[in-house]
Amino acid sequence: KFMDPLADKLLVCSALICFSYEHTLPVVVTIAIIAREFIISGFRQVAADRGIVIAAKNAEALRVMNQKIRDNELKKYYLCAVKGCPKPRHAILTAYHRKDERTNTVRIADKEREGYKKIVTEYTVQEPSPTLSVCEVLLHTGRTHQIRAHMAHIGHPLLGDEKYGDKTFNARYHMKRQALYSYKLQFCFTTPAGCLENLNDQIFEVKQVKFLDEI
Repeated sequence: KFMDPLADKLLVCSALICFSYEHTLPVVVTIAIIAREFIISGFRQVAADRGIVIAAKNAEALRVMNQKIRDNELKKYYLCAVKGCPKPRHAILTAYHRKDERTNTVRIADKEREGYKKIVTEYTVQEPSPTLSVCEVLLHTGRTHQIRAHMAHIGHPLLGDEKYGDKTFNARYHMKRQALYSYKLQFCFTTPAGCLENLNDQIFEVKQVKFLDEI
């Protein structure tokens, strides 16, 4: 019952729940609420993000899901609105990423450097426009602020992103939070999944992404 204000869609199996959320609470508060009933899986959300969250209903499901995430057996898709229109319309980008713990920001480099870790970001422009485009992003790696920093690095920062974005551009659209939404999750197991086996090949997708109505 406590999940009703947060959830608009559910995918349920015997050991796992996926739901989407749209709220303004800090993520720490949200996790505390969910943890009253469920064990939180390793599928990470940050405070400014919106979208799909995974919660495991028991320790075994948590163990299996964490392993699947580490082995990249889940595909996590995001929708975002970016400045301009990326070219080409579809690309798989490779770069190198370093986090500054002091400032909680990251740096992106095109070539390998000491202390930097490889990142791979795939994007597809779904709604092109010279001024503001909607893109689908598939993460092949999962680093801090990867989508935000990588898209900004190629000259197409996210709308509403005050850390890596264009503040003048954001003000034009009156967007006070980043236009980024974790909207689709695909289970694509390549190894046995135990209690989560019945989730293999299933897709959970949020059909109505709210920030699209705000731009």
